[in-house]
Amino acid sequence: MTNASFGIYIIHYPVVVWVCYLLYSYLNLPMIFIYILALGLELILTPLIYELFKRIPVVRFLVLGIKK
Repeated sequence: MTNASFGIYIIHYPVVVWVCYLLYSYLNLPMIFIYILALGLELILTPLIYELFKRIPVVRFLVLGIKK
């Protein structure tokens, strides 16, 4: 898990921004519900995107800084 912490740290912020932007733009919900949905989606999407990035060699090196 310590090897993945930097990658998850780098990836989580763009995921949060993207998810919050989409939820706020397209859903007419109270802000607390958008916050709860954003938190849940971030907890699901961040590890999935990390695993995807880890499997693509060029992206793994450029984004995560992992050589192999």
